[in-house]
Amino acid sequence: MRVVAEVEGLDAKDSKIAFRVRESATGREVGTFETPYAIKDGKSVVDVRVPIQDCRLWSPEEPFLYDLEVSTTADALHCRFGMRSFRLDSKTGYAILNGKTIFFEARMWCIHRFLRRPAARATLPPWNEQWVRKLHRTFKSMH
Repeated sequence: MRVVAEVEGLDAKDSKIAFRVRESATGREVGTFETPYAIKDGKSVVDVRVPIQDCRLWSPEEPFLYDLEVSTTADALHCRFGMRSFRLDSKTGYAILNGKTIFFEARMWCIHRFLRRPAARATLPPWNEQWVRKLHRTFKSMH
């Protein structure tokens, strides 16, 4: 997996940054990488590839997650993530998840539109008929 980390602090040379990947459910370590870095003018950008042993892909049927720990001698950051590939096929218009066609249920999109906008909840109904009809026509055009 690719990780791009921006490190800020006092100018320093010969510092090390470590990356550790663990399975979220078990805590089993599946990838590590360590590299030196130097801070100049208050920051440094570190761009690395961390190999993941027996990588498992995330999907709605199997939402497999990993935890990433990025650490220096001064600080650490934790992040949870899932590995997956996602694209829209330019020829068919279909969504492709991990190399397989995936179909979305329009009802999921409608409620997410409502939940994304907390300020609108008090004044707008979650089911705007015009918006829902346009969304369904869009999905129908994608077969």
